[in-house]
Amino acid sequence: MIVAVCGKTDFSLVVKGYIEEYLCIRLIQAEVELISSQQECECWYEKISDLHNAVLFCVSDEADTFMKMSEGVRLLSQSVFIVFISSCKAYLEETCDVCAFRYIFADDRLRFRIWECLDTAVSEINSRGQIFKLNTNETIFVSEIVYIESNLHNLYFHINTREEKILKIRKKLDEIEKEIDDRRFIRVHKSYLVNVSYIREIKCCKAQLTVWNKMIPIPKEKYRTVKMKYKDLCDTVMSDFCRKISDF
Repeated sequence: MIVAVCGKTDFSLVVKGYIEEYLCIRLIQAEVELISSQQECECWYEKISDLHNAVLFCVSDEADTFMKMSEGVRLLSQSVFIVFISSCKAYLEETCDVCAFRYIFADDRLRFRIWECLDTAVSEINSRGQIFKLNTNETIFVSEIVYIESNLHNLYFHINTREEKILKIRKKLDEIEKEIDDRRFIRVHKSYLVNVSYIREIKCCKAQLTVWNKMIPIPKEKYRTVKMKYKDLCDTVMSDFCRKISDF
């Protein structure tokens, strides 16, 4: 999960701090990035990915800029949570044409308002099956799982944030496959469950990933079946994406 905070004033740092406190207390694995310079603000939304779950715009006197950015974000992602925060209600009113998740007035209860907003967002993400509770101490987002590897009765979750992170639990891969129950994942090998979103191509009995220059082996006897299932999954995902764009 990546939460982006966009704004050019010290106020943005305060908001970032409140979000980091929330994530720490709730034991949620996530990264909070600050988009503060004019150049970053103008081009950042083009780089938004499935890892971005929420974008918070700290509005002062650049409401028009943030309106354009939020419109771009919404076109690129239908599921991201867009939140506007301002100490001036007039600026919030200027942003009301955008389909935002929440408009937050920055007063002395700002920390509470942000935390309540994040609680609601996380609950909604969870209802979509996008959050997976790894154990009592860690919660991860399904979209961040690149692949799960089984080795000697342990499972290794390879997580994609800005660099690879590996989380380990003791469990069977069959059990995890049922628990996640997400069509984005494909069992390419008895020891590997891979997120289709991170597969660049499948050829020569291997799945080439889009990250870390990683190749996942596919048994020869399963290769044809895995390749056909991968194609079907890709077609389904693309169909859903096109439907969401047309609905928007």
